[in-house]
Amino acid sequence: MEQVSKQSFEDINLGELGVNQAFLNITSYHSAKLWMYTLSEDCVRCPFTKFREIAASSQELVKFGASRSLEWKFLDEDHGRYAFGNETIFCAIKPTNIGPRGVYNIDIHAGHCSYDVRLNPVNYNLSVLYALLILAAVLAAVYTSNYIYRRYKRTRQSVLTESDESEKPKPTKARVRSLDVFRGVAIVVMIFVNSGGGSVWWMEHATWNGLYVADLVFPWFLWIMGVCIPISIKSQMSRKTSKARILYTILIRSIKLFFIGFCLNTRGGSFEEVRIMGVLQRFGISYFIVASIHVLVYVEPKDILPEGKLKRALYDIQILAFQWFLILCITAMHVVITFGLIVPDCPRGYLGPGGKQDNATNPNCIGGATGYVDELILGPKHIYRWPTAGSVYDASAFDPEGMVGCLTTFLQVFIGLQCGVTLLVYTGWKDRVARLLIWGIVLGIIGGALCLFSQDGGVIPINKNLWSLSFVFVTCALAYLLLTLFYVLVDVLNWWSGTPLVYAGMNAILLYVGHSVIGSMFPWRWSIGPMNTHLVLLVENMWHAGMWVVVSYYFYCKKVFISV
Repeated sequence: MEQVSKQSFEDINLGELGVNQAFLNITSYHSAKLWMYTLSEDCVRCPFTKFREIAASSQELVKFGASRSLEWKFLDEDHGRYAFGNETIFCAIKPTNIGPRGVYNIDIHAGHCSYDVRLNPVNYNLSVLYALLILAAVLAAVYTSNYIYRRYKRTRQSVLTESDESEKPKPTKARVRSLDVFRGVAIVVMIFVNSGGGSVWWMEHATWNGLYVADLVFPWFLWIMGVCIPISIKSQMSRKTSKARILYTILIRSIKLFFIGFCLNTRGGSFEEVRIMGVLQRFGISYFIVASIHVLVYVEPKDILPEGKLKRALYDIQILAFQWFLILCITAMHVVITFGLIVPDCPRGYLGPGGKQDNATNPNCIGGATGYVDELILGPKHIYRWPTAGSVYDASAFDPEGMVGCLTTFLQVFIGLQCGVTLLVYTGWKDRVARLLIWGIVLGIIGGALCLFSQDGGVIPINKNLWSLSFVFVTCALAYLLLTLFYVLVDVLNWWSGTPLVYAGMNAILLYVGHSVIGSMFPWRWSIGPMNTHLVLLVENMWHAGMWVVVSYYFYCKKVFISV
């Protein structure tokens, strides 16, 4: 067979590729059939998986996923679905410069294989940069228009007389606006990544262990919910509301959250196989447990801090001491279940995705004790059937918002509650900033130590699916640091009003339910042509999130704030 000419590659239609796909031209000059196996860097401790059969003396142009680095090997025999490393290898290739929309060539000769890049891939990071520049231009235009409008409006207002000035109401204590800004960031980023995140791999969920952009928003929501719990309860206590009444309100709100989440799961599905748990369901359960504990053992923060430097410094922790004890007991239960429970046909303390990891020695052990207990409680037909580990690891069903993970979620919410108490106890901005930073640094160190500051290492790797302890500590640390930044910019220096994200934060539940129910309709979503480039997907996904910000601003102007 003649070698494929350069002109042949130029005739390839790149428009046929998906957003993260590339072309591979395989030309075999070998007289016998071969079998091609592939391994992605995203699959940790995995065997090679059969990709395709290569006929003798043939040429074939194939598409393959090119978002992550790969390895290929060609075998003389068909070893089934997986190649476990004990086979005779005809040739092996670790391709370089792998990326979307590239064109690659492999020539197979009698005794060796050659590899070369015929067309370099696109740099999707440039697409991210261009999308951010477009976003910056839009925001600059909005802010400029708003500034001009406000100046015009001020010039038309009459100057207040002294009598008018004396009749002006005295300013009330300012709300910590950065809390709404933080919540707004969480909901907008959640909508953005739920809509696709531009199909950029590090904006999606980690396949198993790890921490990508999409993994941050849910724990941040839970954390900020915890921040608001003591603020709300203190307000109710100051109005002499009874504990029984507050607990009743907490129960009703928790039921509403769980019910809304369950309803979202039933869209187009059968009750026989409906998923019971979900995002809002975990919100409801976590809110009920943590808020109820806070009310039942409530300690009123004193207006005057105790004497003594150490007592003053630790007062916000001291008043929550017994609550910390209860939450840590619940957390200890999670550790005992995770590492102590005997799971049939699985190693004790197993934390992996099962499937083909470790040469498929634990194929049905996804999540170890967590997956096992969730399946026992919820039933195999009522858990999430398409986990992130499914396609990469050939893993079975697993619910990332299952029951066992709720135990560490309580800790996540309570660490946020601790932040809320800190804001109540210490009113000076320097005291607040110092404590927020300390909490962020300490929690980050603890979480990093548990995973050895790596993706897959340590005693407890960072894992959103399992809601591992390291995941809780690291995401809480990042939440503390981000809130500190917003607090300084918005509430201390007044360099930023929080617009427009603050409006999204004031109506977060409306935006979450709205984008889940009608978010696929125009004008929120649209498509033009094949929609197979990162740039166009990033722009469309940003449009989707931005439209919900516009919706939140509309409701803000109408003074409509929806909560449950």
